[in-house]
Amino acid sequence: MAGAVSRTGTAPLERARVHMQVYSSKSNFRHLLSGLRSLVQEGGVRSLWRGNGINVLKIAPEYAIKFSVFEQVNLGGLTTDQVSTVQGSPPPSRHTVLAVSLSHALPLQCKTFLCGAQDDPRFQERLMAGSLAVAISQTLINPMEVLKTRLTLRLTGQYKGLLDCAMQILEREGTQALYRGYLPNMLGIIPYACTDLAVYELLRFLWQKSGWDMTDPSGLVNLLSVTLSSTSGQMASYPLTLVRTRMQAQDTLVGSNPTMLGVFGQILSQQGWPGLYRGMTPTLLKVVPAGGISYLVYDVMKKTLGVQVLSR
Repeated sequence: MAGAVSRTGTAPLERARVHMQVYSSKSNFRHLLSGLRSLVQEGGVRSLWRGNGINVLKIAPEYAIKFSVFEQVNLGGLTTDQVSTVQGSPPPSRHTVLAVSLSHALPLQCKTFLCGAQDDPRFQERLMAGSLAVAISQTLINPMEVLKTRLTLRLTGQYKGLLDCAMQILEREGTQALYRGYLPNMLGIIPYACTDLAVYELLRFLWQKSGWDMTDPSGLVNLLSVTLSSTSGQMASYPLTLVRTRMQAQDTLVGSNPTMLGVFGQILSQQGWPGLYRGMTPTLLKVVPAGGISYLVYDVMKKTLGVQVLSR
């Protein structure tokens, strides 16, 4: 619920980000405000929420797959005591609440378990379990990512809806089109996960040294830590995210190159290194409202449902 409300609240910034990633260039540079203005002129205020439906819809399968794979891979080789330790860690919803806008986010259950287990020789295996969980999740939902990109970029009247978009892609481009951007999507897991976990562990260490409480999984300290670490991970993997989006949207671009290296070369030759960070402004602007909305909705839902959040 918190993730759905947060994504809906920041949907205009998400659509502006995708448009800047795909269409912005040196000859056609798009600022955030001018980009939003052009979107409203083309389709009205409601058009700012195009693509939000499937963006919300993919929350459930994405995180369900991520958590189930992590638990199956990781818990399979643990003793009873170790399993109890994992199952007693903060629930998966904590990451869903605090890092709603990430493409490759490690489940916070994985992150907390990994960062709190460095004395255990199985740490590397747990890191691999978390990465494998994300990889399998992204593999299975990649078609939804392609549909989300196409629906976000669609012009007024281009598609009748989600099913019509899927049918047009299959008829014109074949099933392989649903896995465009898969390679940069997978490669992006590496810089994202490494940066995310490193920054989270550093912040966790600094907070504990300062005497802050890190045991409350819904506390503001954890909100800040997860937000900062996830944002750092996004920045580290952003060029690959941009290339993935360009490849997924290639049907909307005349003469676009379908290969990852081709898209990289095209961006560098036309825009230089700054071109790999087009759309970063709305990405960063989403961080605070997304985290704030998620925290507020999560707190309200927790009190309404009487949910007790476990601490380590």
